[in-house]
Amino acid sequence: MSASDVVKIRHFPPELLSVPAVQKDPPPKLSSSDDEREQIIAALKLNNGHRENTARYLGISRRTLQYKLKRYGLK
Repeated sequence: MSASDVVKIRHFPPELLSVPAVQKDPPPKLSSSDDEREQIIAALKLNNGHRENTARYLGISRRTLQYKLKRYGLK
């Protein structure tokens, strides 16, 4: 990729540089209102069902997320 020992950004193909960021918008703040369940569902979809990433995205622990999933009857 490079004639020298140093690889610079310009040496990478454009398709690698145009990968979108995982998270563009700040995560929603969880509230105790009725829409908390919907926020959790949306966050799970955004993170492809990955619970650890979902918890991190929501700013809560994985254990808290598990508790809320059980509370709302979500799998």
